[in-house]
Amino acid sequence: MGRWFASAVDADITYLDIEPEMANEAAGEMGCGIANPDTEELFDVVCIAVPMPFVEEAITKYSKNASGGLCDITGSMATPIKNMKLHADGIERLSMHPLFGPLNCPGRIAIVEDNMGPLMKKICDDLEKSGNTLFNTTVDEHDEAMKTVQGMAHAAILSFGLAAEKIPDKFGTPIFDGLMKLTMEITRGNPRVYSDIQKIFGGSIEISNAARRISDSDEEEFKKIHEDLK
Repeated sequence: MGRWFASAVDADITYLDIEPEMANEAAGEMGCGIANPDTEELFDVVCIAVPMPFVEEAITKYSKNASGGLCDITGSMATPIKNMKLHADGIERLSMHPLFGPLNCPGRIAIVEDNMGPLMKKICDDLEKSGNTLFNTTVDEHDEAMKTVQGMAHAAILSFGLAAEKIPDKFGTPIFDGLMKLTMEITRGNPRVYSDIQKIFGGSIEISNAARRISDSDEEEFKKIHEDLK
């Protein structure tokens, strides 16, 4: 997602990664510079693009390198906003969650405007010019929504994938084929991402409880479940 961000904004980009080979690969792909992980260099804006469990550590360490603005595209809002307020009090701050993976861009991007200014405004303008649709939200609204949008959705699809038996293609239905396609899409992704989402947002317990309710339902209860979902 860091590479996606670099490709979507009009700016001189410098990559930094704790794994040098990752930084070299990204910089070679984008034709950009590289910074050492222990750099003291200042940049107009620092964008944090790390797995969610490491966002606090990354903001704590690299906020000092931002002279004008600090933003993130990590996927959660509470932890980034809290730590940006703490470590980047005097500069612009913006939290963004692209609601898509890098192979599915452009798309919708949820944003929390914590301390906006010209630098963050330009980033938003660049993202919109790249074809994305931005919408404002709050920390609580976003993180609560992600429990359903990501946590429950992923848990439901993975649960189906685990339970489904292998069948000949000729028996496929539109619903079955659609679920299989979603299962394959998730399993092509990085398992750490989906594990992090469950740890931070949850959702799997609710899916388990819902499946149990369906399993235990009689005809009347099943009818009620069906009607409630309309």
